[in-house]
Amino acid sequence: DPSLDPGWRFSVASGSRDTSLLSAQYASAGETLDYRVSASYYHTDGFKDVNDQSIARSVRLQGSYQPASGTRVDFQLSQAGGPWGRGGTGDRFDPVGEKEAREKNGNLRFTHSLNPGNEWYLQFGFSSTEESEHFSLGLLSDLLAVAPAQVPVQIPGQQDQEVISYTYDYQVNRRD
Repeated sequence: DPSLDPGWRFSVASGSRDTSLLSAQYASAGETLDYRVSASYYHTDGFKDVNDQSIARSVRLQGSYQPASGTRVDFQLSQAGGPWGRGGTGDRFDPVGEKEAREKNGNLRFTHSLNPGNEWYLQFGFSSTEESEHFSLGLLSDLLAVAPAQVPVQIPGQQDQEVISYTYDYQVNRRD
């Protein structure tokens, strides 16, 4: 409840393996509108010599609006996302790569109270999740085991370049 702790709040934390967390929040309480806005950033390099780094960025808005006695609108919107490592060691059978994820959520609830104990509400919500994973197989010359200048000879018209593969790519959307 934003009205319980109005004003600014900041948090900074750090740890081993280049781990850090930064967050900020602002809350306000008024006669008809209470709200809280927050944002955070998290980063870690994970374990040594393992591709398990992670970055997460998030932002959130939450509040309540009461235009008249017995009528209230509650709302919440959030978004988060960032890349994280696959956990591999980077060899040919477990190539270095990362996943990219994004989430968006929202909720809106209209409540009307006719008298104490007798209320009704109408609520809408949405949720969206996207995730993709890609990784590098290496340079085309390395995969063909030829010198970079020999790639156009092996594959006409092709230059030496990085070969990127996608394991999966999906999106889920839900509305209530």
